[in-house]
Amino acid sequence: MNSGIFLNNTRDLSFPSRIILIGFMGSGKSTVGKLLASTLDYQYVDTDALIEKQEAMSVADIFAKNGEGYFRKLESDVVKSLNGYENIVIATGGGMPVFENNMDFLNQAGITIFLQVGVQTIYERISKDKTRPLLTAHTGNTLKAFIKNKLLERNPFYDRAKVLVAGGRNAKLVVQTILHKIASKKQH
Repeated sequence: MNSGIFLNNTRDLSFPSRIILIGFMGSGKSTVGKLLASTLDYQYVDTDALIEKQEAMSVADIFAKNGEGYFRKLESDVVKSLNGYENIVIATGGGMPVFENNMDFLNQAGITIFLQVGVQTIYERISKDKTRPLLTAHTGNTLKAFIKNKLLERNPFYDRAKVLVAGGRNAKLVVQTILHKIASKKQH
């Protein structure tokens, strides 16, 4: 498959070495990120997984034990470490771009891709997931209202991404769209 990053079997050095996926929980960052990394022969990193490894506990346990503020500080520390990575696709936690100056750091660290997904799709994907700490108090219609309100709050940050891509579709189509948009962005 020609992903557009190889010229005469040599890596196109102008192609971004750090691709950072942002978007709401359930937008497909992990699924798309793994497929994108595989397609590009890049490493894949999930910032929540990095934090869980560093803290030796789940995100839910970090929230429960130390609170959201502590977790958001850990996220900011991870963002600041991203410049040390090359040839990598990074999936961020849904709230990461909103706190501190994280969106500014993310945009400086690499090419940011916002996976835009609607409320209904997000609801269908996360409504039965009991591992997400921000959802524990919400079910049914209160969960939909929570998603809608959080999206309204977070979209101004997400919209600052360098590339916006419609998510909620087949992951292969999303990856193809990302590669096409990055390639066409390079030409401008």
